[in-house]
Amino acid sequence: MKRFFCVLFLATAFQTARSSDLPAIEDSLAAAHTQLRNASTDEQRIQASANMEKWFEVAFSSDEAFLYPFDKINICRIISPDEKVRLINWNISMIDGTHRYVCYVLLANDSKSRKKGSGVFSWQKLTDTARAGNNPATRFLTSENWYGTLYYEIIPMGKRRKSERYTLLGWEGKDNLTTTKVIDVLTLNNGKLKFGAEIFEGGPRNSKRIILEYGNEVSCSVKYYHRQQHIVCDHLSPRNPMMKGIFADYGPDGSYDRWILEKGRWRLEENIDVSQYSESDRRPWKDPSKK
Repeated sequence: MKRFFCVLFLATAFQTARSSDLPAIEDSLAAAHTQLRNASTDEQRIQASANMEKWFEVAFSSDEAFLYPFDKINICRIISPDEKVRLINWNISMIDGTHRYVCYVLLANDSKSRKKGSGVFSWQKLTDTARAGNNPATRFLTSENWYGTLYYEIIPMGKRRKSERYTLLGWEGKDNLTTTKVIDVLTLNNGKLKFGAEIFEGGPRNSKRIILEYGNEVSCSVKYYHRQQHIVCDHLSPRNPMMKGIFADYGPDGSYDRWILEKGRWRLEENIDVSQYSESDRRPWKDPSKK
């Protein structure tokens, strides 16, 4: 009975909330996120996350939500430097060590769309199902079969014909044994989203995205340097050469690689000198795993 009244109260609150009252909605989001972090069962965590989704979708009916900071909620919230794309993103940590991911993609509308009454932006929710398939590194994906990740960087790559591309850097807590860092590509074409692109030169064959997998007891750095337009990352290798392909044994080996952006493509260079990269040349970055 108590649970019934709680659900009824929430349903009424969602219906009566005004999208223009973003601070009040943010308070409700923060409360739901606290419930998510403090929940002791998977069912409670999934329900708290679902409540967050409902409150965000109420907020998205306000044009102000595109730039609203939502800084009371300790989740990933990034806006592209050109202010055309915003990602709002969090994970659900499950008891078995796996994670589920939620991500909303907010797309700024052009002036013509706004004049037609479409508002300042549109939004789409991504569906985290791609990990159920084989070898996600070699597959093109969509909003309906997204490879769930916590994004911490979005890099504009300019237009290609009628499409716009962005490179995304993300963190994925895979399971109790391994973690991954992901370099993916988001392509926008008339409001449709496509993830993955054949623009990685020198990486694994047929790669549509780069997935770096390593053991949970270590960390792997993947950082973007704006001035040089380089992504610099730790080179990973197994501690024991006989453990090749067993990623729980992988970690940084003291060398570094970089991906260089050239004419809309990323080219890999291995075993580089990292002394040329200044700490002041990159944006502040916090490891999403600590969220």
